[in-house]
Parts: sequence; structure tokens; C-alpha cells
Amino acid sequence: MQLLFTDFLSNPRAYRQVQAYWKLYFDYLGAKYGFEYAPYLPERAEQTGNPIFNAYVAATNKAVRIIQIDPEDVSEDHNFEAWVDLLTLEEGAEPLEELVLHLMLNPTTELTSRLLIQPWLSGKLSYEELSDLLEDAYWT
Repeated sequence: MQLLFTDFLSNPRAYRQVQAYWKLYFDYLGAKYGFEYAPYLPERAEQTGNPIFNAYVAATNKAVRIIQIDPEDVSEDHNFEAWVDLLTLEEGAEPLEELVLHLMLNPTTELTSRLLIQPWLSGKLSYEELSDLLEDAYWT
């Protein structure tokens, strides 16, 4: 399987390219579906891939966190996980609905991510619907 940006942890340029790729995709979605987004997690000085990209849409109270994992840390057959969570950033604030994508980037996980992100941020899937979908997908 073709991996994308395999050296992202050791190569700052590759790391920025991955971030730019996701930003370009989120810019596209924002323009198409009429929403604005902003990061909701602080940027870390060290480049760990957690998160490699994050976006929060205040109008819908939905967020996406993309965690890119080192290809050396996982096997090829365990290269993608997704879940939804309720995340409270400030005490007393309403929790935001967060889609978390934990992946080793390759063409298949990229497509799978897009197939989850687009209906999530465009409002076609509710928290409960996406939670049920993911639970069914990971049922063993």
C-alpha cells in the first residue's frame, strides 16, 4: 500500500505539507457548505501528529481532530480508527462534538476520512448517527 508523507515526523517540510493538505480540504468544504472553521486545540511546539490538523465549526458546535500516526508504530492492517466524543474545553461551557480520526495516511484512509468529514461538518450526520455508524463499522 502506498503511504503518504511517511517522513512527516522527521521532516518539518513534510509535516507542513500534510497540514496544508488538510487545510485546503477544509477550506474547500467551508466554501461549499458555507461555514467557517478555526483550530480549537493549541499548536504544539513538538510535531507529534496529535493533532496534525484540527478544526472547529462554531455554527454547528462540531469539530474534527486528525491524528496522523507514524507508519513504523502500526501494522498496515490497523491503519485507521475513528470515533466521536464530547469534549469540554472550558469549565461550564457546552461540550463540542468531536470526530477523531486516527490514521496512517494512505489513499484509502484519506478517502475514508473524507467520507466521514464531509457529512459530519455539512450537518448530514448527527452525533448519534455518526456514533452508531462507527459502532457498527467496528463491531467484531
